[in-house]
Amino acid sequence: MSSQIQLVRHGAYSGEHLTLEGEAQAKFAAKRLKSIGFNDESLVLTSDKSRAVQTGEIIAEFIDAQPLLKSQLIGLAGEHPHGVKDLDSVIALALEENGVAELGERKLAIVTHMPLMGVMVHGIDNGPVPNGSIVPYEPNTWSSEIYQPGSIDAILTADHFNQQ
Repeated sequence: MSSQIQLVRHGAYSGEHLTLEGEAQAKFAAKRLKSIGFNDESLVLTSDKSRAVQTGEIIAEFIDAQPLLKSQLIGLAGEHPHGVKDLDSVIALALEENGVAELGERKLAIVTHMPLMGVMVHGIDNGPVPNGSIVPYEPNTWSSEIYQPGSIDAILTADHFNQQ
């Protein structure tokens, strides 16, 4: 994957819905993404959780990226980054399940959750990262040092995914 990838933390939420503050955070993230070249050629991939989907919808609409791509794998990786041995493989599988075989030169925004964002920013999953934050991800830079074999391993491996 040689395209520009940006991880976005979903907007603030209450229950199953973004709050007004969360919607504003999503709009701000969308404006920032557009300012760095995200457009109708770009892809928006979200966790399957409603707060991430709603954030992704706001971003996709603002940059004219359609359709919105959703993935349970992104949700699981976002909430359980210690179970991710290879983030690049998770991203590739999530795109593949949405019919995207290759990114090419397209930009990709991935709307995800605090634990993964915390790892990306602080190296740990409980470091604070504000809602609506954007963090660049360079392929092949995921540190497997945080990887801890556990219950979600089977879900986040290519072998299991391909058997489903």
